[in-house]
Amino acid sequence: FLDLRPPDLDEEFASPMIGQIDVEILECVGLPNLDTFKKNDSFAQCVLGASHFRTDVINECLNPIWPSCSRRAARFPIRHCYASLFVGIFDDDGVKNPRDDFAGRVAVRISALRPGKKYDVLLPLRGRRQTYARDASGAVRLRLKLTWYNERAVPLSYFASRGARGGKF
Repeated sequence: FLDLRPPDLDEEFASPMIGQIDVEILECVGLPNLDTFKKNDSFAQCVLGASHFRTDVINECLNPIWPSCSRRAARFPIRHCYASLFVGIFDDDGVKNPRDDFAGRVAVRISALRPGKKYDVLLPLRGRRQTYARDASGAVRLRLKLTWYNERAVPLSYFASRGARGGKF
């Protein structure tokens, strides 16, 4: 993973790590064609808090499958029990056009997962809004595993962060 913000400027790093989540992007199915003269050059980006991960690009495919030898897995630190993992699928347009086309995204709430259980799920991609579109946007298949370092620290992470922001219990 890659930290996007320096630790001395971010309040998120003030709280200790309470767990980790292992994420594997396995495949996408039914992606819309975002290029005019060829098929998509697809890649995925994952973001959890200040951590970021990008997969390898799969060229010329509307149903990309990331092989096991490619860059497709990451381990993210969790600092709050209410964090969400965001996975976005994009079409790589190369260095000539630095703005990549957006195919869709999914959001996985960490609090909805059980620790120690492995999930292999196919999730429908959404557009930019929270509502589902009627047009087919495809789906992404993820493999997830959540691990808490200390079960007691999980609910306490919510109260500690609210107290740090001046919220009332």
